[in-house]
Amino acid sequence: MQGYSINGYLNAVRRRSAKTVMVEGASDSSVLTRLKRALGATTGQEPSGNIDVAGLLTDESLKGLGKREIVRSVLAAAASLSEKSPEIQRKFGTLQDREWDGLEAGLHINSSWAPPLQSEPHFTTTGHSIENYFFKINVVEAYLRFSYSDDLGQDFFNDLHARFKNIIVLAAVYSLALKNISSITKGGSLLNRSCISREGDVYHFTDALPPLLAQRSIVCPPKFVTTLNEQIEQGTRGLNLPDPARWICHGHLGEDAIWACIAHLAHEHTGKTELAQAVERGTREARFKHAVDQLSREESSSIEPLGHVVSWLTRA
Repeated sequence: MQGYSINGYLNAVRRRSAKTVMVEGASDSSVLTRLKRALGATTGQEPSGNIDVAGLLTDESLKGLGKREIVRSVLAAAASLSEKSPEIQRKFGTLQDREWDGLEAGLHINSSWAPPLQSEPHFTTTGHSIENYFFKINVVEAYLRFSYSDDLGQDFFNDLHARFKNIIVLAAVYSLALKNISSITKGGSLLNRSCISREGDVYHFTDALPPLLAQRSIVCPPKFVTTLNEQIEQGTRGLNLPDPARWICHGHLGEDAIWACIAHLAHEHTGKTELAQAVERGTREARFKHAVDQLSREESSSIEPLGHVVSWLTRA
């Protein structure tokens, strides 16, 4: 299904026998589909329900809009349509990325944080985006043991557990720093382990970071690295658990930072540059699929509202 106007799409949703949830992109669709299929595995039947991505719509009024804005535009049209066709309220739901909505303007690593309010059938991710659900030690460890058990021993995993909270703090600080200099898009898939150093169990940034950012025409404020490292120190002292820092991370920038630190740790333990590069960059698609599969094994309460989305979607 493609090439729909907003009204044409909503009419198609109304005609379907099963419910529909619209999501922003392919990653969101993959996660919900895997969770939905996990439900089918327990019942022995394929669950009902349709999952559509925002890119299906090519309405002229949507040109130039981001995926989240498209979902919101369709939601607004559905709300208007519901006055004449109440059935659309029962059949149409959405899942949107929270990003940093509802958080204080000067957001920093130790800011107060609360999960977003949910209003079935329109849901919001707990963290910045769907990727934040992967920023858990059990998800990361399962993938590393599956993929690199020939090289990574128990000492590596002991250190990973000891340092994981601090890795998440670094990822959150990095995310907010690039947000504050309006460089989120430019900074994607850039960070690597050469920008990372370690003191005890705490990871910091090195002076290799600003030149790397400059390659993307990102101009850093004075004392950029010093400021980030001070924020990391403050965060590691004030945070006992990875939450809520893992929810504050930008989905893609946070992922870059987390895996740069893990690659640094892998190189520290093995001395193998090729292995460190593979951990950092080489297996993103496999890493994503493994993380999605791992989520499907979690209790619904630990991945909300995703479990709630699937429950609504598949419920008659």
